[in-house]
Amino acid sequence: MSRFKCTFAAFALSLAIVASMANTLRAQDAAAVANSVQAARNSFLAAYSARNAEQLANVFAKDAYFAGVVLPRWYDGRAQIQQGWAAFFARFGTAEITFYPHGSLRISGDGTMATETGCLLMRMVATPGQEIVNQARYSATRQLIGGQWLITNLHVSEPTGQKLTKIEDKASCIG
Repeated sequence: MSRFKCTFAAFALSLAIVASMANTLRAQDAAAVANSVQAARNSFLAAYSARNAEQLANVFAKDAYFAGVVLPRWYDGRAQIQQGWAAFFARFGTAEITFYPHGSLRISGDGTMATETGCLLMRMVATPGQEIVNQARYSATRQLIGGQWLITNLHVSEPTGQKLTKIEDKASCIG
């Protein structure tokens, strides 16, 4: 092999290694992403607790998808998501939600996408004295857009034919 070919091959290999290293999230960066995603989840919870459909919709990307069990359809885009949450809050005078994330947060190599899974517990009252309790699984994918961790896909489903015995326990949650 000529000297030029060897030098070029070594240069190409060096570039590949540097590119690979640049796409690998360091542990401290992963911790910072996890903290940012937790803050994004807290923004969701604050908007939900405030019963503010517009604020809640704003934690979703403009082109996000959402499918839930209480709102049993696919919502395509922030405007539909906002309408869905407004209808939900109008229907239920009382609504509380608690998330139980399970396992590790999955973060893309470049640190711009994050997916979490877990269970959630919803307590709602439409008619005074008649509480509805909904236990479900969720998967939330967030993307770093304009410096914010916005939900691009949120899917909530009920386990078929089973009651979650210990919602905070991953084994019970995933069935």
